[in-house]
Amino acid sequence: MTVRERLSKPKRRPRLHIRRLLRLATAGAAVTLLFATHARAEQSDPKPDREVETTTTPAPPLRTAPRAATRASETRWYGWQTLIADGGALGFAVAAGSVNQRANSPSTGLAYASLGIYLLGGPVIHLGHQSPGRAAASLGMRAGMPVLFGLIGAGAEHCSGGDWCGLSGAAIGGSLGIIAAISLDAALLAREPVESHPTALSNLRISVGSDRIFASGTF
Repeated sequence: MTVRERLSKPKRRPRLHIRRLLRLATAGAAVTLLFATHARAEQSDPKPDREVETTTTPAPPLRTAPRAATRASETRWYGWQTLIADGGALGFAVAAGSVNQRANSPSTGLAYASLGIYLLGGPVIHLGHQSPGRAAASLGMRAGMPVLFGLIGAGAEHCSGGDWCGLSGAAIGGSLGIIAAISLDAALLAREPVESHPTALSNLRISVGSDRIFASGTF
């Protein structure tokens, strides 16, 4: 065989190598596809997690302390007693004025009695109700308001002078002061608080469970 014949004869080794490589590549691709399919199957069907048991513990009962309800502070009015005393003082004053026109009449004694009952009647009644503070306020109001109103009335009177200038204004102002003192004493000071007894409302107990609520108590 000549050199030309050898060169012209086709070579078969490269084709064999290519076939082998194709077979190996095909086998590797199949193995890779098999592993990938298996991995996807495991991911799509994971193992179930372990069940966790849960227990519900009921909440401790809620206790409400018993409350004491007291009524609103009430007061009792006893001003009618001071008004009766002042009515007696007015009666003595009228009697003193009526008997003053007669000779040897005891008008002075009646006038002093009227003045004493007016000044001390209300304070004594307040002391009887165990209210020394109201008694002192009543005495100061009964003694001070007529004087204050009398001075105001005397100053408000317009007169040209003389010994009796301002007397009528002082008398009118003093009378108004007496009326004001009697009214304020009976309306404002003659009140005392009334004792109120507390009343138990309820003793409530509430228990909260997992699916229900319990309530009990005394009413």
